[in-house]
Amino acid sequence: MSDPTSTAVKTLKATLDAANPNELADALRQVALGTLLTPVVYDSASTYAGGAASATIALDPPALFVQSARVYSSGTAASVGSYMVGDANATVSKPAGGASAGAGVAKLSADGATLTFPNTVTRAVIQYLPLPATALTDAFEQAS
Repeated sequence: MSDPTSTAVKTLKATLDAANPNELADALRQVALGTLLTPVVYDSASTYAGGAASATIALDPPALFVQSARVYSSGTAASVGSYMVGDANATVSKPAGGASAGAGVAKLSADGATLTFPNTVTRAVIQYLPLPATALTDAFEQAS
């Protein structure tokens, strides 16, 4: 049985779903809708210029959804090509049939902060949508 003295917390998700015109503008500001809908294009070329190559790429800001991931150069030529991105439990694999012959599989960490490929990457271009500025499970805070 629930505690009758406690107040339920109204989440940002519930506020957006309700679409109350008196609260919607504040809710959209909390998630930073413009930023959320603007794709981020990350090119690792500048990251690895003079640095060590890696199979894991840090994404900043973290990703909500990866639209495309393409490896342009790698320590292993067969790793070059397009990649489908799975969740944190995905098994990474090189493109089937070798370089650019098919799609490989990369995995996105649960927090969206890293993308992992099967081999070291010296240049990859990733296009993705960032996580909302505020988690949808957070409490809604209406401006006063």
